Amino acid sequence: MKKLTSLLLFSLVAGCGSGPAHPKFGVRNGAGGEGNSTPMDSSNSTGSTAAGGTTGAGSINAGLPTNPTSTTDYYASNLYLTPTVTPMRRLLNREYLASVKDILGIETSAYANRLVADGGGSFDNNILQQSLDSKRLQGYVDVSMKVADAFFAATQQATTQMGCAPATASVDCMTNFIKKIGRLAYRRDLDPTELAALVKVYTPDRPLDGMESVIASLFASSNFLFVTETGVADANKPGYAKLKGAELATKLSLLLLGKVPSADLLALAEKGSLDTPAGLEAQAHTILASPEAKAYQRNFVRNWLSLDNVAQIVANGTGVSDSFKSVAPDLPEETYRLFDDFMKPGSKFMDVYTAPYTYMTTNVASIYKTTVTNPWQRVDLTPLPRRGFLSQPAVLASLGDHAYNSIFRGQFLALRILCQDLGGLPPGTPMIDTSKASGTSERAILSTLTANAACAACHKKMEPLGLGLERYDGFGVYRTADSKSNALTGAGNFTGTNPFTFTDEPGLATQLHDRDDAKVCVVKKLTEYLLGRAPAMKGDETTMLAMQTSLLNKDYVETLVTFIKSDSFTYRKKD
Repeated sequence: MKKLTSLLLFSLVAGCGSGPAHPKFGVRNGAGGEGNSTPMDSSNSTGSTAAGGTTGAGSINAGLPTNPTSTTDYYASNLYLTPTVTPMRRLLNREYLASVKDILGIETSAYANRLVADGGGSFDNNILQQSLDSKRLQGYVDVSMKVADAFFAATQQATTQMGCAPATASVDCMTNFIKKIGRLAYRRDLDPTELAALVKVYTPDRPLDGMESVIASLFASSNFLFVTETGVADANKPGYAKLKGAELATKLSLLLLGKVPSADLLALAEKGSLDTPAGLEAQAHTILASPEAKAYQRNFVRNWLSLDNVAQIVANGTGVSDSFKSVAPDLPEETYRLFDDFMKPGSKFMDVYTAPYTYMTTNVASIYKTTVTNPWQRVDLTPLPRRGFLSQPAVLASLGDHAYNSIFRGQFLALRILCQDLGGLPPGTPMIDTSKASGTSERAILSTLTANAACAACHKKMEPLGLGLERYDGFGVYRTADSKSNALTGAGNFTGTNPFTFTDEPGLATQLHDRDDAKVCVVKKLTEYLLGRAPAMKGDETTMLAMQTSLLNKDYVETLVTFIKSDSFTYRKKD
């Protein structure tokens, strides 16, 4: 087993010489995200708070125009129009586990904690934040051997998959099985050299050990772990290559299903069915109509709204009541269910900002201080002071419970909802010492703390927005007064381009629903998620304009299809 581990590690390293860590890809910290040191990333609830936010080098939020005259101007001024080499990316952990599950037909979720967590930027699929080191490599090797053991432990299932009993498998049966799963793992037929090398691993005198070694080798191979795109030259687009059929199938399946393509999709690709916009569109619609694809689209919402933070806050435990711990597991699902309604065909996505209803279990209802009779019952919010997803407990709690929630919530609204450029901390800017704050209400304290001109430039874009959510405590419970009996109004304003005011959270939700910059920001965030990088290459601006038209005039599904038909999806920059 030790020898096998060494061989697998060697094969990974040897096969990754031109992978993401190579200098030619120009990986840099902060690219495509909101930076690495912002109040939104902090979990402190007392003491010092950063006086401002950052937007990371290469951030999608950098360089917003002060007064865009049109959507075209808005996009064009926000893009780095010098083409860059598209990095080769590896499978995300969720894609790795889902792909192995699909290929072998075994459950893989139990192995998630053996893999080094993905992350980086505001989306966990950020290509430029992906790394590959010895610890991550070892994780892949460990999991590949575990799934090999699990596959053959389920004797009947293994026999069905292989077409023969594993313990007595002939070389011919084993070879056919390797061809079958190798094609799925590598997204292409194994070449003769690869097949011969895997067959050589097999030992007929110890067939189970041999087959376990073969499977472990496949799922720890760089050919499985990395998504390679070479494409073919296109005379109409010098410097770019059009992706080939199997490459499009892989990209399509990973984007919509979170796993490598099925045998059927690969076969369609090899027949040329994905080579035209019409063919690609038809297949995208087929996949998006499946329950599996509908469920996978929740990953955009999970990333955009940082909903994983709810579980992390509970795990941390500091300042979290037992009652909240008991209801917390249901909270992200409430948000997902609401978004499900507005991500389906025929729905207007922006209406999720002002939705006058939600879905509740008994646990969720306890935070709303109401009751339900059925699990995930639809509840009318008209009698309640809440509208849309921003007033949902999961969204509010995901930002943590801090001494001054309006800073963190305002930063979230500025960065994630309005795509404002908050800039970086000015040199020498001191941390805000909240322990020395004077005043009683949060509103009064924040006006004092941010009076300094160096702080005000950033904070005036944050707190007045965040105060629109002040009537909800750190865990999303509605109240009309704070712990010091100060009345809370939820009134606030936005002082950036095209300023606006509001009197409460429903008013804030309505403003965001109607504003062009909020609509553009949704498109930018969705594009960043779909690309796995900030939209910074030639052609991305055209893609975003088309996506905006689809999102506002059609629906979320058509917006995805618009992206899939675009050059941003079907082409790559040649090295």
